[in-house]
Amino acid sequence: MKIIVCLLFLYITILPQEKSRIQLRDGKIFDKGIELNEQSPNAPEELRKLSPLIGEWNVIIKSKTGDSTYHTSSGISRFSYLNRGHSIMEKFYCDDFTGKGDELNTLSFIAYNSQNKIWNIGLADSYKENIVMFTGKTSDEDLILFNSIRKGGWLNIHRYKYSLKNISNVNFEITVELSIDDSNEWVLIQQKQYKKVKNSLNIIFENDSFGSYNNSLPEEARQFDFLIGEWDASHELFLPNGNHIKYSSTTTAVYTMNGNAIMEHDWFDARQGVTDAGTSLIRIYNRAMRRWECLFLSNRNNANYYFGGVKEEDKIVLHGFETDVSSPAYNYFIFYNLSENDYSWHSIQTKDKGKTFSDTWTIEVEKKN
Repeated sequence: MKIIVCLLFLYITILPQEKSRIQLRDGKIFDKGIELNEQSPNAPEELRKLSPLIGEWNVIIKSKTGDSTYHTSSGISRFSYLNRGHSIMEKFYCDDFTGKGDELNTLSFIAYNSQNKIWNIGLADSYKENIVMFTGKTSDEDLILFNSIRKGGWLNIHRYKYSLKNISNVNFEITVELSIDDSNEWVLIQQKQYKKVKNSLNIIFENDSFGSYNNSLPEEARQFDFLIGEWDASHELFLPNGNHIKYSSTTTAVYTMNGNAIMEHDWFDARQGVTDAGTSLIRIYNRAMRRWECLFLSNRNNANYYFGGVKEEDKIVLHGFETDVSSPAYNYFIFYNLSENDYSWHSIQTKDKGKTFSDTWTIEVEKKN
């Protein structure tokens, strides 16, 4: 009998162990419609190029940690459809991507804008506490996108290249490279190698509720906590021709990126011909910049919008970070009358450098019973 028990124990211990699920602080994904597993028939046909990405992946991530040093670690990823099947979202998690115990959560919105025939990706990063934007086109079978900034406001332009390579439903690769000499030489900043999880284990496991916040964040990072929950919203749009459009929507907000950010979904049927409209939005607080950074994606034009701002007394005032300086128009997005059960929001525009303002969009929001 003892021999049988010992053999049974030995047999069990050498069996492949099921990969454990990662219990994050993330809340439930409330995206409505065709949502997570299938592309909408009204979505840009070009989006099908990325359909092999849908599912769960084991990831090997190599990150630059010094002038000539890199650290390699492992992570997990899930790609799903977003905005009622009109775009794609990636959730990525790594518990130690630097070798120093630093956790990394990223959330990406990937969309194809048919009007401009261009791909655009917005990526929120919990380690840097920021959002970056990339735009570009396909090159053969790869997706190549770029972002350029003046690092620290100096003359030298830092140009980043985001490449999604060798796309298949078995494996693929994402690299981010940096050039500081006008694209003559590129240095690898990060490489992620993806291998498909054969049997879905829901390895990034959300809560059934609205999730919970990361309690190591500062108090400022909780200024948008009042959004958490499910809401009824009444909208009024003010058109340039003087007409108004009124409609209602359902909006939800949950904690995401392991409690380091807030994600919102909004869906509505605004008028005839707009029957599956949806928007998604990420908000993350950047401690270094002392501001909120936000990423907004609508399935009407499939273009990411990057904006943010700060709390001013009893209001939160946001604005676009990228502005056409040749245009006299400038927009602000303001939360006010904030309470546990309702709040107000409006978008205002100035065309005379702040001398006068006019409403372009107002929303009255009440929490669902």
